[in-house]
Amino acid sequence: MDLSRLGRQINAVLVRYADLARGTSGDLSDARDLLATSDRQITSVCYDVGYDNVANFNRRFLERKHVTPREYRRQARKRLTRGFAEKSTD
Repeated sequence: MDLSRLGRQINAVLVRYADLARGTSGDLSDARDLLATSDRQITSVCYDVGYDNVANFNRRFLERKHVTPREYRRQARKRLTRGFAEKSTD
């Protein structure tokens, strides 16, 4: 195992430990729900799900979901709007 890979694995363990220590689940499911269903600012969502640093929240969200919180919200709203349009044509 090279040092770079070992460093990434150690970092992942430390991030998970920090998430658990501050009471965040690390899976960001509450954040996803709030982003998709509310008009709350991303900063508010960040604090509500247990993060105390918006930059860290954005970084973790991007690492785990492969999109930023803003882009996730945009995509979720697009899916929701498309779902309503499909139901109204039934």
